[in-house]
Amino acid sequence: MNKATAQAEIRKLAPWYEKVRLTEHAKKRDPASGKLPLTKKEIMAALEHGTIVEGPYPDLKMPGGWTFTVERNVDEQRCRVAGVLVPQEFILVITGYAIIPQTRRAPQAANDEDDEDNGDGDVSVH
Repeated sequence: MNKATAQAEIRKLAPWYEKVRLTEHAKKRDPASGKLPLTKKEIMAALEHGTIVEGPYPDLKMPGGWTFTVERNVDEQRCRVAGVLVPQEFILVITGYAIIPQTRRAPQAANDEDDEDNGDGDVSVH
């Protein structure tokens, strides 16, 4: 299966609540690890409106299944959903999460006392 066919099939199944199945792992995420849990509704929206960023690859455990990862950016937040597509039947979501955006830190000043600014923009090190 190619990416375009998989994307079309995912978008066809995603709006159907009963066709999107979640594993226990997909239902639980640890925000302390930098990953926020997604509701089933958010997962379905990511599947319907996101883009395949990995796969599809034949799934080793589910005959006729295709492993994929979809990504969707919403309000400066990146959502990722990984699962297995069984064409014309259902999507099994392995995991779904939003990545917590990290705040940008100001560059740290050098604390090396041997560095000296000679006024021309270059720093000489002794």
